[in-house]
Amino acid sequence: MVDVIVPVHNGEKYLKQCMDSILEQDFADLQVICVNDASTDRSLAILRDYAAKDGRVVVVDKKQNGGVSAARNSALDVSTGEYVCFVDCDDRVEPNFVSTMLEAFDDQTAVVSCVMVRQHRNLRRFRNKNVTRTEYSVSQAKVEVFRDETLTMRLCNKMFRGDLARSKRFDEDMFFGEDCVYVCHCLEACSSQKVVHVSAKLYHYNVTPGSLSGMHCSLDNFRKLHLWTEEMERLREDASGELADEFRLAVDSWLFLIHLQFFLFARSLRLKEDKKKMRAYGKSKLAAYKKFRKNHVVFYNRLGHWLFAIEKIL
Repeated sequence: MVDVIVPVHNGEKYLKQCMDSILEQDFADLQVICVNDASTDRSLAILRDYAAKDGRVVVVDKKQNGGVSAARNSALDVSTGEYVCFVDCDDRVEPNFVSTMLEAFDDQTAVVSCVMVRQHRNLRRFRNKNVTRTEYSVSQAKVEVFRDETLTMRLCNKMFRGDLARSKRFDEDMFFGEDCVYVCHCLEACSSQKVVHVSAKLYHYNVTPGSLSGMHCSLDNFRKLHLWTEEMERLREDASGELADEFRLAVDSWLFLIHLQFFLFARSLRLKEDKKKMRAYGKSKLAAYKKFRKNHVVFYNRLGHWLFAIEKIL
């Protein structure tokens, strides 16, 4: 059985589209764990209607809004599936989302990922042709996650072995980057196994003003940024073995990128002291970023067109 975890907070606009895409999978042995995170719209009623019609849907109703990490943790508490994946309530998945990733598992595989694409307005489905599979050692996967091209640091394009997924929890105090931290923790815990990426476009993410995919710079995220930074620094310092130096460069590169993003945010709000801190931290990671982008041209090509201008600010 595969557990599909869906955190929901005021998601009525896209929730039916999301639920239909999950329940119409060509793999039927599912448990869809939906956590209503104190929604004030019709989300809970919609979920209960699905649960009444389909016994595979389990609804967990939280009376107080705890955030997406707390909602996912509540779902993990009741998860029993051999495999676990996550879908956000404003996104949708292809009918073979589950089956395609399941097929990529063997006894040595801990995590499988697919391609995420931005939601198309006409909800078209993809004809995935010439799908390839790429295998990574965990050491290679940890670097690839930060290259953000195939595996990516996203959560919802991945399927985890159930025991691995349930062995970790999301940081409920972290409002930014909690999914990346969770993925890294899972990879840390399965060092003797492998990670597989399938090149099929299976997950459609939706960027809306309130969506999880669209949450980047906000004052709340800004004030909690230190939590993500501290955890990234810990992962960096604890790196050992094969490709440890490359992993440290990769982490430093993203620390550079994120702090520059928040530097611009602080500047726009005229937060002078915060701007100085962001700038100083970004400068401390600049050399690592330049070295990493030199080694990974695609990483640079995707980000460099606007980062070149930002570098001049430093």
